[in-house]
Amino acid sequence: MPSDHIGPRPKRRALSRRALLAASATTALVYPTLSRANAWPTRPVRMIIPSPPAGPADLYGRLLSEHFARTFGGSFVVDNRPGASGAVAAAALARAEPDGHTLLIGSNSTFVLTPLTLKRPGFDPQRDFAPIGLLTSYAMYLVGRPNLPFRDIAGLVQHARAHPGRLNYASFGVGSVGYMAHEVLRRRAGIDVEHVGYPGTAAVLQALMRGEADYGFDSVGNAQPHVDAGKLLPLAVSTAERAARVPQVPTIAEAGFPQFDLRIWLGLVAPAGTAPSIVHKLNAEIERFAALPETRKRFEDSAYDATTESSEAMTARLVKERRFWADIVREARIELD
Repeated sequence: MPSDHIGPRPKRRALSRRALLAASATTALVYPTLSRANAWPTRPVRMIIPSPPAGPADLYGRLLSEHFARTFGGSFVVDNRPGASGAVAAAALARAEPDGHTLLIGSNSTFVLTPLTLKRPGFDPQRDFAPIGLLTSYAMYLVGRPNLPFRDIAGLVQHARAHPGRLNYASFGVGSVGYMAHEVLRRRAGIDVEHVGYPGTAAVLQALMRGEADYGFDSVGNAQPHVDAGKLLPLAVSTAERAARVPQVPTIAEAGFPQFDLRIWLGLVAPAGTAPSIVHKLNAEIERFAALPETRKRFEDSAYDATTESSEAMTARLVKERRFWADIVREARIELD
């Protein structure tokens, strides 16, 4: 009986081999990124930061780059690309190959506000980026020069109303989160103040300490050492609840502006078309990095929240925040060349 089946079997095996070869060739054509994703990284990975050194994104980017290098091997190199409220860095990522060797750490300013405020930003976050995940978020800290004639946010509003056009505030660019947060405050409080732009958060703080500007937003981690040294005056925090690092500082909502709850967040993205396996690897390591005791300690010291989220959740966040800020940008008639 076995001899009845000997003849056809080689033919079926030959057909299987041909089918397998054809399927392999098709797979190579349809999924060219699969082998690259499995081998990733194969060369240094560039971590683009849209701000000068010493800012929150730069600090986080360097810590995360070191963690990725230890975890994945190879080299992760920070590349500071400040300019145009993050558009320079974001456009560089949009032009990069989607092979996982170029990443960008940006804020809601980079991913949401800049595309809304620039006529030609050079990138479209929904078209050009593959969100990897949220890294952290933190309250904005409203601080001023130490010799201001008021001592808190309520006094600032009262003084600005009594002396329209006399105060000025510093930010790191029209369209930045700090600028837009003040735009929300200005509209709700009905105050008239002048804006002065600077190239980064460090420059904003230096301007306040020199007395060139009256007040401005920065992070608690950046500004509090100068507050402790008596070089800056704490006025308010931008979140609905008081910040754990500075519980004595009131919120803007407490000054009579309910539902004022704005924060800066940082996220990691890759070029659109990056292999999902690379995106998932990076997201998993972000989660692990945020859970490390030493990371949590650094976050607490800098007043950052160790809050992360998935690629899908970050994508939804971008859509939701774009809707929120689009109305404010339109009402303020902000459009930059």
